[in-house]
Amino acid sequence: MKLSYYIFLPIIILSCLASIWLAFERIRVESSFDTVNMVMDYDDWKKFCISNGYNLEESLKDLKEKGIISFGVYEDNCKQLQERGELTVFSGSDILNAYRLSGLTNLVLQNLVKQNRISSHNIYIVFSEDSSALNRVETYFCRFLGNDRFTLHNLPSSSPVLEVVGDYSDIMNMGIGLPVNIVAELRENNFFLVPRIENRILKKQDIEFIFQDILNCGNSSVIIFSGMNNEVLGYPDLLEETATHMEKGKLYLGFIEVADLGNIQRGAITLAGFDITRVVRVISMSQAYQEKLRMEQILDIWSLAVRERNIRLLYLRPLLKPFENMTPMETNLYYLKLCKERIESEGYKINNSRGMDSFKRPLWICILLCSGSISAGILILLKIFQIDLKNSFIVGGICFFILLLTMTVLEGFASKLFALSSGIVVPVFAIVYGFPSLFSLYREGQRQKGNNILFALITVCQVSFITVLGSLVTAGILSSTKFFLTVDRFKGIKFIMTLPILLVIILYFYSLTEGNKSSGFFKKCKTFLLHPVRLWEVIIVFIIATGGIFYLIRTGNTSVVPVSDFERNLRAFLDNFLIVRPRFKDFLLGQPALFLTVYLWRRGNLRYLWLFLAFATLGQANIVDTFAHLHTPLLVSLLRVFHGLWIGCIVGFVAVGLYNIFILFEKHFKLRGHG
Repeated sequence: MKLSYYIFLPIIILSCLASIWLAFERIRVESSFDTVNMVMDYDDWKKFCISNGYNLEESLKDLKEKGIISFGVYEDNCKQLQERGELTVFSGSDILNAYRLSGLTNLVLQNLVKQNRISSHNIYIVFSEDSSALNRVETYFCRFLGNDRFTLHNLPSSSPVLEVVGDYSDIMNMGIGLPVNIVAELRENNFFLVPRIENRILKKQDIEFIFQDILNCGNSSVIIFSGMNNEVLGYPDLLEETATHMEKGKLYLGFIEVADLGNIQRGAITLAGFDITRVVRVISMSQAYQEKLRMEQILDIWSLAVRERNIRLLYLRPLLKPFENMTPMETNLYYLKLCKERIESEGYKINNSRGMDSFKRPLWICILLCSGSISAGILILLKIFQIDLKNSFIVGGICFFILLLTMTVLEGFASKLFALSSGIVVPVFAIVYGFPSLFSLYREGQRQKGNNILFALITVCQVSFITVLGSLVTAGILSSTKFFLTVDRFKGIKFIMTLPILLVIILYFYSLTEGNKSSGFFKKCKTFLLHPVRLWEVIIVFIIATGGIFYLIRTGNTSVVPVSDFERNLRAFLDNFLIVRPRFKDFLLGQPALFLTVYLWRRGNLRYLWLFLAFATLGQANIVDTFAHLHTPLLVSLLRVFHGLWIGCIVGFVAVGLYNIFILFEKHFKLRGHG
């Protein structure tokens, strides 16, 4: 058996060294990704200025000073042009009704009515005399509707009329390019443009036409696609064409952060895959949700997104509620000033968007890391089940063959599969080898000599150190820019947070079985299953099951359970106090439980040790989960785990104190009762 250790342990050590090298390379790439683009939605800001009586043009200079680099600008459409007074849209029935009631002033419409050429189902667009929109509307309608669906009617000394066949709502909302006047105004004030383009039914030449229109505007940097269909331009068949023109125009893809993975823009992942270095993660907040939060809470969200989620574009909207005794404009300028200062104070620069450098671990490194996790699994079998050299070689050979085969044929799928397997193995390996004496035959009441508190502290640090190294191996298997930007994601977090707990408990009870361990263990399981069920046991199982369900739905990269105001405020406090807050499952549950587990084991109190061991394993799985959030910079994850460790040890020390106080009270009352 010792020979097996000499063979598999060096593989684990080499994989850990490779993961550390990979970690330094990842930190280098993440540290250089330090530019944040503050973008204001133009339509929302314009509406804000009009509602409060502010001069829009004068406000732009103030926004520039407070950190706004770019404006998000939607495509023009007939609805917006009508609001600006450049045209008026009528249905055919509206025109006929108006003619019967009061007549028509437009000579073209009068002539069409008299000639009985007005169709009640068609749309009629009347352009003002000074409107420059006719050519643009006609160009876009010709390309996207076809010549046979519109007709231009013109007469001397009269405004032109465009007759269109189509649905009124579709015609009103159809994109006709970025608004020329707004683009010119923003360019004059040295703002960058973030075009908000909607997908539509397109041909290849249409993609080129749209991008040429964008590039003619100048100053475009990032495109954030929009629209009711939640699709990127060119979805589903022309995404490669879209990617080609974005690369030619040196435009970045705004990859929108979403809470529900099902709401990711259709086609966004495929489009991002063409050139991951031209992807910028975007976070936004609806006006309705923003109004529910205090200014400080909004700033905390932006700060957290930049620091811990690799978000590099903040898509902002004005605050509608005045702050304290400030005017609406003063409130927003103060808000933007604080936002800029908060981001810069954390070491980031406010500037136009740039992408993250391309990063991907070499294939041979990935194979070495996977080999390390396989070796860790085999050493667990050696420790608990005492398998011989021959069987360890057979198991290892089969796993290594599967690894090489799958990595050769399906590298992406194999990487995810082995990363998941590694994530399950790491917490178990850390408990088994970080606290090896736990899995020896040990009897109730048997006490150990020495300082129990010190031993517990050393063991917690030892187990956590092994888990961190294993987590670096697990994360290293998938380390690449597409995972850092959430274009791809670590799958199976809930398995990592549950299976190790079950495995450690099974291994623990198996290790305590005397004689023939296999038959003895199954005999124990049979006895347990035949044990009569009591009411209090049902209640406890129900409580544990309810807690487990809540625990699972709160686990992972996203959560369907909303965060309470109390928890949000506590998180903000910890973030401000510690820079990076530890996870609650870590410092309030996992590490204290491990501390108490070691202490109770040293005292020979084994009755409920398995329960504390379960929570201790949860804490180690939670460390793996922390590093599985690959969109979080590695230094942030390391600092988070460090805070969880030292605070968890303090909480564990307090738990031990409370346990000893409880024991003293119990002895005192027993003595009094005996007397």
